[in-house]
Amino acid sequence: MKYEFWNLYVNNKFNYYYHERYRRRDERVSLFLEVFASVVSLLSVSGWIITQKHTEIWSTIILFMNITLLLKDRFKVNDRINAFKYYLPELDNLLCEMASDWRKIEAGDLNSDGKLIEIIRSYEIAHFEITNKYLSPLYIPRSKRIAKYADSDTDLYISILNKRGETYEHVTKNAGDFQEKKYIKEEKAVVIDHSRVD
Repeated sequence: MKYEFWNLYVNNKFNYYYHERYRRRDERVSLFLEVFASVVSLLSVSGWIITQKHTEIWSTIILFMNITLLLKDRFKVNDRINAFKYYLPELDNLLCEMASDWRKIEAGDLNSDGKLIEIIRSYEIAHFEITNKYLSPLYIPRSKRIAKYADSDTDLYISILNKRGETYEHVTKNAGDFQEKKYIKEEKAVVIDHSRVD
């Protein structure tokens, strides 16, 4: 059951990284579309006013830029960005609780399978509720590219976590050696013989 908990923790971590990267991508797309459409529309209006010719071309460009902005809203980019604002912090809190329980499992405080099944079930329900609350009304297309990045983020996190664990074990194992060593040099007492006078 210990490994089932660990797998759930890693899957939730992957979901966090995946949606965090998705949020960043959506923000970049939204900003690019807004800036691009605004600049092109402004240049078109300026060109129309200055040249007073080719009105069909300028009006077509302006119409096309407005359609682009409408399509952005149709693809729910802003809705996803807003949903991620609330979803990610709640998922992060859940992951912090899971990390705390994982430390207890590693320390041997939570060994019984019955208790572990109960904890795993509670985290599965909590994750489902968070996802359902914020992401269920949204269409989030799967992205292999973002999944690849999220995979490497998760691998990096696990490798750092393992290194910390190894360091901790190494320090704990060698703590006895540190306590036994004396680093204070013993000063030799210098006895001065006052009876001898040169």
